[in-house]
This record gives sequence, C-alpha cells and structure tokens, in this order.
Amino acid sequence: MNILEIVSAVFAVLAACGILAVIVLLLRKTDDGTKSEIARLSEKLDAVQKHTADEFARNRMELANSLDTLGKKTDAMTKANYEHQIALNETVTKSLNDIRDRTLEQNEKQTKLIENAIGKMQEINHALEFFV
Repeated sequence: MNILEIVSAVFAVLAACGILAVIVLLLRKTDDGTKSEIARLSEKLDAVQKHTADEFARNRMELANSLDTLGKKTDAMTKANYEHQIALNETVTKSLNDIRDRTLEQNEKQTKLIENAIGKMQEINHALEFFV
C-alpha cells in the first residue's frame, strides 16, 4: 500500500466511526446533554475530516515534489552518462587510430629492412656468380 491508500483508508475509518458515534447518540434518549454531546462530537468529526483532508493534500504535494526531484536527477544522470559515453568512444577511437598508425610505421620499417637484406643478398649472389 502506498501513502495515499493508507491515508484514504484512515480517513474512511474515521468517517465511519464518526457516523456510528452520531447514530448511537441519536438512538439514545435525547436530552440537552446528549444534544450538546452530539454537537461536540460532530465538531470533532469535522475537525478530524478537515485535518485528514489537509494531510492528504500535503502528502500529494510532497509526492509530486519528490517525483519532480527524481525526474530531474534521472535527467541529469542520463545526460552525464551520455556525455561520458561520447568521451569514452572518442578515447577508444583515438587509441585504436594511434595503434593502427604505429603498426603501419612498424610494418613499413620492417618492409624496408627486408628489402635491404634481400638487396644485399642479391648483390652477394651476383658477386659469387662472377667468381664461379
């Protein structure tokens, strides 16, 4: 049960008790004391009903404010998460591009070293062919 249902149930029980009290008092012998007692109970019942209605309205306002605050916090968290996700994506993309560039440079250096080694081997082979 949420707060609104509890407050509504309490209000209904209080109203029913008040009505029962008024009925019981009316069924009794009515004299001046009883009439004043009924009037006093009626005033108390009205006060309890007003207090309960005020409390119910205050609870609704508090709930609305809480939901509004929760919505603002959720929006802020969603925005922060989105911005973090963009920053993370940019960082990962930059890192991957750097790795790719370094790999390409390393491959070019290795290719040049291999080409130089093959060239030297070919020179040696030509020199050996001359002697043979």
